Amino acid sequence: MSLNAELSFDDSVVAPRDLSDAASQTTVATPRYSAASLSTREAILALKDEWQRLEQVCEGTAVFQAFDVCMPWFDAYVFCETPTHRAQIITFYDEAGVLVALAPFAQKTGGLVKTVEWVGEPLIQYGDILMHPFADKTATKIALSDALRSWKTHGLHLRNIRADSRIGQVLDLGGAMVGEAREAGAIDFSNFETVDDYFASQSRKTRSNRRRNRKNLEKTGDLSFEVVKAGAKAESLCSLALEWKFAWLDARKLSSRAFMDKRALDCLKAAVGQEASTNPFQVFVQHIDGKPAAIEIGLVGPVGNAMYIGTYDPALEATSVGKVRVESTASHGFAEGWTTYDMLAPMAQFKREWSNTTIGVCDYMVPTSAWGRLYRSLYLRKMRPAMKSALLAMPASLRGLVLKSIGNG
Repeated sequence: MSLNAELSFDDSVVAPRDLSDAASQTTVATPRYSAASLSTREAILALKDEWQRLEQVCEGTAVFQAFDVCMPWFDAYVFCETPTHRAQIITFYDEAGVLVALAPFAQKTGGLVKTVEWVGEPLIQYGDILMHPFADKTATKIALSDALRSWKTHGLHLRNIRADSRIGQVLDLGGAMVGEAREAGAIDFSNFETVDDYFASQSRKTRSNRRRNRKNLEKTGDLSFEVVKAGAKAESLCSLALEWKFAWLDARKLSSRAFMDKRALDCLKAAVGQEASTNPFQVFVQHIDGKPAAIEIGLVGPVGNAMYIGTYDPALEATSVGKVRVESTASHGFAEGWTTYDMLAPMAQFKREWSNTTIGVCDYMVPTSAWGRLYRSLYLRKMRPAMKSALLAMPASLRGLVLKSIGNG
């Protein structure tokens, strides 16, 4: 059995029962793998060690699906006084009882359209499943199909999926794309013996600008670079970075889904502040005279770093301090053995200057009912793009008022 882009789910299917301490799993057998859906905090915490072992060996770039990233989100959106989602973590075990894949889903519980989305929304920049390199994709696809058929939902609204994602190998996404395709740029270090070899591969203009930016910044004070692992200091720097980012967005009358959700911001700070050797969050700081001037919040996984948030002191906007920080982070990453330095989507001019590889990133809506198909065709493909275009076409002052009104609402 395979899961097609438009599933004929039976709307009469009974929603999965709440999982308790005594019975925290609903198991669906398949010829090869078994899939279990976890929805209680206790069951998810009990999975921690297996989840984190899978993180270290899984294929792809699923760093945003790390346990230490997801758990603060669960506590903010699911296991709280006013939950808006229900956890639906699907685990896949082979016949020997080894966890070979994990799908971190959550089901929205409010609104007219009840969709399944990635754990971590709206914070995460990539959505994917964790999958062991030796996992059988056909068996995983069958198990995923069987598990999803027990859910009563209008569809799977899965954002930020890379073209090389693992979810795309076990779930048919053909014809399910919504919104605009985007491009993520990255530095691929794999073909360079030294970081200077990488810098030498840049265009003549980029090399010249890089040297000039650093030289001009050195005139303002003594430069130093610091890497701070997750913990209290990292959380403090995260708060400063968000303050700077809000100032940057406000000056341009822009916003984002994540920055309009206080729970998301509190969740991010909690995740960055959680001291653990397994926590992928790291903060990269460019100092001038010992004071933070530019900050990057990144997630470092087995293959390298994902540049999650990059920002700088608004008072230093004219100095290109952010680009000097990128250079410092790249040099640090190469020394640490990173294979890639992922600058994420959407593409921007400075990312293009630094990147030597790109990959497509898209959003998908896989409807599982007639209501889900209507939501995709009418709202996601027509109304939402029109609303976004209208907002961007507004004068900056009016757009700022609208965004402020939405944020306050």
